[in-house]
Amino acid sequence: MSNHIGRNLKYYRQAAGLSTAKLAQRVGWSQTAIQDFEAGHIIPCELFLRVIAAFLGIAVAELTRDEPPPPKLVAVTDPAEDRAGLDEWRPLV
Repeated sequence: MSNHIGRNLKYYRQAAGLSTAKLAQRVGWSQTAIQDFEAGHIIPCELFLRVIAAFLGIAVAELTRDEPPPPKLVAVTDPAEDRAGLDEWRPLV
């Protein structure tokens, strides 16, 4: 079974800077439920998807899409190259 919902949930939760415990507390579910959704042990219901998406400020489609989310981007400034004042963006893997 594909676990794209769990993968996407984990991505957006981490992008929001939230632990599973903090997300669970804020949306009123247990931490175990969040962990089980992310691991693919439980398929979340539509209500869960709507609540989580609304809380994270994303569309439900972002949680349910098959394709992986875009890579996280971080600004990397090399002091030797910073003379021009340019930041280089690299994917965070």
